[in-house]
Amino acid sequence: MSRPAEGRVPARPRRAGPRAPRWMLAALAVLAIAALAYGAAWAARQTLEPHAENPEHVDALLVLYSQPAVYDAALDLLGAGVADRVFVSAHLGPDGHEKLCGEPAQADPRLHGVTVECFSPDPVTTQGEVMYAGERMRALGLQDLGVLTFGEHLERARLLARRCWPEEEGTVSMYEFDAGYDDGVRARQAAYAVLAYGKAGLTSGCGDELPGVVRWPLDLAKRALGMPVEAAVRTAGVRPVGVTLAETSA
Repeated sequence: MSRPAEGRVPARPRRAGPRAPRWMLAALAVLAIAALAYGAAWAARQTLEPHAENPEHVDALLVLYSQPAVYDAALDLLGAGVADRVFVSAHLGPDGHEKLCGEPAQADPRLHGVTVECFSPDPVTTQGEVMYAGERMRALGLQDLGVLTFGEHLERARLLARRCWPEEEGTVSMYEFDAGYDDGVRARQAAYAVLAYGKAGLTSGCGDELPGVVRWPLDLAKRALGMPVEAAVRTAGVRPVGVTLAETSA
């Protein structure tokens, strides 16, 4: 029997630690991919097949910012008597919200008897907008909330609104307006909406936010689409039509 050479210590056999079989790791990877694919397909369906209730009347209408045409759509709804109070997300400077929050509103007959609340959401997202609406509905003792937005945004807005105005407190009904997007813009909006559903899926509460390191890719996508990531102006106040807007701290 041969002896180890002088000065050399025989190598000790390594103990094998617990290691998951390759088939188990592969199965987990397949399950993760399947879950992501299912989630993306569900989000795409929600984005491309929205369902707006368009009720005849709600206690308050929330106008989510999307593009200037939303303010004209809101005026038409208010003129038809849909609501006696409206919450207007107005934070991007002169982009059309003056029709509801500025001097032009004073003479618009469609706003007769309507109380207009203009606000700057914090954060500057749909989440910030529905957070404001939920707080105001609660403070005013209202029950039925209507939310106005465009098709690709509608079901995700409903999801977020429901978190801030849950069923035990009242109802959320959706109104859809035609944003007039061409096919290219609609495709980009739909792609962003699917990504944003991922963000919504990682949070569950009304005011929950993702860490910045996770949120920045969405902000980057929003900038690429020309969407706001911060307020350009700070607007807040309650203005019954015919009365000057009472400025308050945002």
